[in-house]
Amino acid sequence: MAKSVFKSILVIGDNHEQIAKSFSADTKVEPYVYMGIDDAPKKRKADLKFLENLINNKTYVFDSYQKDIFGKLYRQYAKMTDFEYFVNKATEYGCVFNEENGDAMTDKNSNVFYCGEKCYQKIFLATGEEAPCVNPFKLKDGTMSYSAKKGDIDWDLMHMYNTDTYKAVWEMVVDKREPENEDEKELFESMKNRIQYFRNFENKEDYITRSCAFWTHGVATEFKYYEADFKVSDGEWAKNYFDKFIANIDDDVLLTLYEARNI
Repeated sequence: MAKSVFKSILVIGDNHEQIAKSFSADTKVEPYVYMGIDDAPKKRKADLKFLENLINNKTYVFDSYQKDIFGKLYRQYAKMTDFEYFVNKATEYGCVFNEENGDAMTDKNSNVFYCGEKCYQKIFLATGEEAPCVNPFKLKDGTMSYSAKKGDIDWDLMHMYNTDTYKAVWEMVVDKREPENEDEKELFESMKNRIQYFRNFENKEDYITRSCAFWTHGVATEFKYYEADFKVSDGEWAKNYFDKFIANIDDDVLLTLYEARNI
């Protein structure tokens, strides 16, 4: 999935603040050994093998920029000695070195996927301000909220809503069919010059799904964090998201939306 500066995260569970923190780069933990100096040869070899597999495997979903980054990193590690690799990785991670044995120590959370996570619920209730990149839930009582039980959310408005409009936009802009009424003419005029934008989608169905389905870039639960990676396309992630994360949970489960920064 292509990265932007910000990402949206769905946190599943009552203790959403603690769950969100558990996967954040801003969370500090008790100091631990990031890498032992004697472990460097094995870890350098493993990194090279991993990068080689990423570069050569045809099944992964990469763009040219990502492939270039992997190639540069592979060449960088290949030129290093094991000790240079150890120092480079430890310094890059912000480690301190144990004075007794030289091991690289850190207090950084090792299970991280984002930083600067923030739920806008309190701000939204106080001022009406919404998050820049995450829309609140629409609820069955006509209000909106960034945190609500599944059963209180109006999923008819949140998931696969207004698909006919997006279908028409694709057909007019990409398939070149003529607008059929005044509303369609207005839609066409507002989107007709955005051809480059539509190239981000595989086809009409992909455009409709990614535009109308409810989905977030990541999902945090008490025990695990889920996120699209290089093995799945944006379209597949959005297409399967609702059935995988929403459909089978109980109506009294609390769902909370966060905005965070990519790392």
